[in-house]
Amino acid sequence: MGALPVGWLRKVLPGLSPGERLEKALAGGWREILLDPHGASGDREWTGMIQWIREGPMKVTALQAGPLPLLEESPPLGPGREGPASPSREGREAALEEISRALEWARAAGCPRILVRPGLLPVPEGWMGDLRRPLEDLEERRSQVEILREKTRDQALDRVCRLLHGISLQAEGALLCLRNGFDLAGLDRAADLRDLAEDLGRERVRIWVDTGAATARELAGDEPMGELLEEASPFLEGLSLGDVRPGEAGLLPGMGRLDLHLVADYLKAPGFRRPWVLEVGLSFGWDGLELASKSLEGL
Repeated sequence: MGALPVGWLRKVLPGLSPGERLEKALAGGWREILLDPHGASGDREWTGMIQWIREGPMKVTALQAGPLPLLEESPPLGPGREGPASPSREGREAALEEISRALEWARAAGCPRILVRPGLLPVPEGWMGDLRRPLEDLEERRSQVEILREKTRDQALDRVCRLLHGISLQAEGALLCLRNGFDLAGLDRAADLRDLAEDLGRERVRIWVDTGAATARELAGDEPMGELLEEASPFLEGLSLGDVRPGEAGLLPGMGRLDLHLVADYLKAPGFRRPWVLEVGLSFGWDGLELASKSLEGL
């Protein structure tokens, strides 16, 4: 069995304490979790949770820097909010703060993996490229992205590389796992992630594929998920699993267009299995996990 995000558990089981949520997950057969400090109500909650984890049978698969995509209430929409790729100092400093906070909790939890989104190309104010919901004028948006990529990709990659290089020097033993996202303007196509990983070195930087986001991008006419998985494979550290239909994300695996058989091939590397996290929307709740578990048996 894979891992569940703590932030998702917090949302679907609001009446339980952090420890009770983890106990329920454990009783349901889930023995690993993804920590996402962005939604925590306070350091005290996290300190107690990590203490519970370190003393029990549960394991932390990874930590998410910044909000989880399916729990994010205010996605990036314009200048200064492009993440590590941002051309503004304020945008990069905000991204650095998110990653540094995740690094602190990763050390406390004894987990080396930190999931990081490289961010967006320098999009105009009011940019609409989020594929988690229906998107109008798709062809126009794709054309805008191609123009942006041609003009700004190299500089954006350089900004991300410099920021991650600085962090990796302070984060001895940590693995910064670059994660793709749902936005058409994301600096996270296969070539982007591969170039960053190659430049920074696989001892410090790996790739974590969000299969739901990759499928959404493929359905929108972007690169196929299979191409991303293949290009990422030398650096592939793990995967997030979730299904999508055009304009709708966060579905249980098997409900949409995700090629789960293809994903399974990349989970099984020679001599070991890569970790995975189930990431679905809040509309399914705890009871939906039983259906998801059946479709994920054997992964």
